[in-house]
Amino acid sequence: MSIEKRKKGKKATDRPERVPYHWIYFVMMILGIIAALWQHGHPYYTVSVLALVVPCFAAAYIPYRIFPIYARKILMWLMIAATFIWGAYRLSRHIPIDMVLIEGICLMALVFSFSHKARTYGYMLLISVLLMLYGSLLPRTIYLAIVPIAFILVMFMIYGSRVNALTGDPTLKIKVFKYNWGKILIHLILLLLFWIYFYTLMPTEEVRGEGLFITSFKNTNTSYLPPKVNNWFKMKHVRRSTTGATIPGKKPTTAGKKGPKVKAKSKQGMSSDGSGAAPPGKDLVFRVKSPAKLYWVGQMYDHYDGDTWSATRYMTRQKKMKKEDDSKSILLEFTIEKWISPVLYTAYRPEYYNLNNIFSPKLESNFYRSSFKKNQNYPGLPFSYSVHTAISSTEVLKKSKDNWPEKTKRSHYLQLPKKKISARLKSLAKKLTESTRDPYKKAIILRNYLRTNYKYKQNSERTPPGREAVDFFIFNLKKGHCEYFASSLAVLTRLCGLPSRVVTGFSPGNYNALTKLFEIHEYHAHAWTQVFFDRYGWLTLDATPPGYIVSRTTPFAIGRLHDPFGNEWKVRPPELAMKVQELATPGESDGSDIKQDLADRILYDIVMLPETIGGAMDRLIEKFKSSDNKKKGFSFRKTFTKIKKAIEKLVKSLKNRFLNMCDWFKTHIILGLICLIGIGLLIMIIPIIFKFLHRIYEKYRCKRWIREAVEQREQSPKQAIHNCYLAVRKMLELNGYPRINNMDLLDYASLLGKKEQELGNSTLAVFFLYNQLEYSPFPVNTAKAKIAIKRTIVVQTIMATPKKQRNITT
Repeated sequence: MSIEKRKKGKKATDRPERVPYHWIYFVMMILGIIAALWQHGHPYYTVSVLALVVPCFAAAYIPYRIFPIYARKILMWLMIAATFIWGAYRLSRHIPIDMVLIEGICLMALVFSFSHKARTYGYMLLISVLLMLYGSLLPRTIYLAIVPIAFILVMFMIYGSRVNALTGDPTLKIKVFKYNWGKILIHLILLLLFWIYFYTLMPTEEVRGEGLFITSFKNTNTSYLPPKVNNWFKMKHVRRSTTGATIPGKKPTTAGKKGPKVKAKSKQGMSSDGSGAAPPGKDLVFRVKSPAKLYWVGQMYDHYDGDTWSATRYMTRQKKMKKEDDSKSILLEFTIEKWISPVLYTAYRPEYYNLNNIFSPKLESNFYRSSFKKNQNYPGLPFSYSVHTAISSTEVLKKSKDNWPEKTKRSHYLQLPKKKISARLKSLAKKLTESTRDPYKKAIILRNYLRTNYKYKQNSERTPPGREAVDFFIFNLKKGHCEYFASSLAVLTRLCGLPSRVVTGFSPGNYNALTKLFEIHEYHAHAWTQVFFDRYGWLTLDATPPGYIVSRTTPFAIGRLHDPFGNEWKVRPPELAMKVQELATPGESDGSDIKQDLADRILYDIVMLPETIGGAMDRLIEKFKSSDNKKKGFSFRKTFTKIKKAIEKLVKSLKNRFLNMCDWFKTHIILGLICLIGIGLLIMIIPIIFKFLHRIYEKYRCKRWIREAVEQREQSPKQAIHNCYLAVRKMLELNGYPRINNMDLLDYASLLGKKEQELGNSTLAVFFLYNQLEYSPFPVNTAKAKIAIKRTIVVQTIMATPKKQRNITT
């Protein structure tokens, strides 16, 4: 080996191998990580992995003498170990398995960049595509922005890599884009048009459904932001101030058009005389994603006049609790599907709201709910918001002596109209609870008494004039709707010295085991009682017989096998359910109490940048729609919508025709089979016929080239030789002698000579003259043209002779 070759070999192995367009693979990896983890995975882990891409990219340019192979392998194993350690940590925090795997894959993919083999780039590209596919499960504005970039990069890579592959030399630099910019521009325009159409089809809601295991993304989502976005910046978008008011977040908008005006009743109350017994509808009102089965509060009533329950200013003006207890909050995510009330429903007791739809409402709030003020528009549907609800831990409350949480006095919730409450009702309350001194047991006894001795009836009778509603229900009517039961339990518990109030809203609803969501319909509207106990705080006690509280588990039969809540909520107050108390047990902080510092604000601005840009684009489009262009009759969106509708109409028409054809086939099965067999035979025969006709046409072309060569041998010997070359090449291809892998023409002719000597000699002469014509500086003359024509005719004669009569060497 020469010194020059040795130097060249040493230089080639002094640094890692790199494939053409090395940078594209790493940009694709960045896009894949963003698609899979941005606004979804652990924020600091995501930023760290993205930061590692830069040094991994630069490692391919660092020589081995500076960054040796053994150091690269050590770093690879450290990254692999870090992946497993991080995965174990995340699993210990009960993170869904798909999120743990995706985070691990993102880091493991960077391990390939430290390899000195060029083939590992293919693995990186494959992982990037898989991460992009995973990201499509999470509708976000940033995903809509990075996918077209990925398409353009892949197209750029295909153009360059395919040309290099055809040359057989990957190091050869060919100016592909300089000479093919027109075709590339056309492809980019087609890609842009495809993406515009694809963008209009992208959902802003996630599919409601679930696979074989629980995933890390929400099953229903009405905004671009996935649920994990709240964990990225521990920030309270809407929180209660020191005065108890609700503070909305920044830059509010709404998803969709605004709804009708909010019209709230000036005086609110709940009648106990049977007037509230109208049959409810079946429409879906809202969905809730909740880790516990709870009741959804709409309105509370603290004053009873013997006929109607009403909310007094002593309770409604109370903005927050008297003191903060040691409760823990759980996250509830609501999606409103139908506006029937200005109330933002939640479980008792909300700490702060997070309006996921960027919307700027005027809210009025107190300690148990928030609602829209009058004379403003409802937000567009579906409207989503989340709320953190306090769950008190009974272990903490038992240690405290004074657990009264409200500024309103305890005695306020014991008041009753003395002149209207009958003696027999007081006697009944005393008689039922005289066997125990435990306040909780007293309330359960009263609840069970109402459940077992009275029947539920939706269309119950009204209380006669002059009669107290509870007395009439218990001693005369003995069957009624939920308002009767709730009012009766509240009065009986107050007679026993237990603070209580009536609550209206919705029962837990139907639990969908596939979507993991509670679905609340109009027929879930309900009334129940809240009773206060020093050991537990305010508890939900429902005196309505459980069999009449509609709470199905869907889908039928299968849903019951996957219901994590069971029937415990029917037996004991939902706040005391084991699943709820597990959530209330003090543990790792969910970050809701962490103040937003400078780093979090910066992270928030970065993460929300795509949504900010998206909102600006939406406003620009709206402005464009209302501009002078619209007055002139031009609107890009309208034009595009018409094209889209035309395409959809065409697809629908083709689909209908196909279905009609299938129906005809079912009714004419024998004739249909004959038609299918005929179509199959036709499909087989058509290529044969086409090949036969094509062969005839090519033979005609060869005869024409030979005839033109004879005519042009005197005036244009160059054209004559060229025509002879074309005729010989085409005759060889037609007779099964193709040129393999762009073989040299003279070698091609020599190979033919080994099979047929005469054919090889004639072909060699024609190819030799053609090479002289193309590459020799000496001009060709008529004599050479005559030789080419003579040899071509010899080839034509040989090709016309059957192979059996020719001397062919095998």
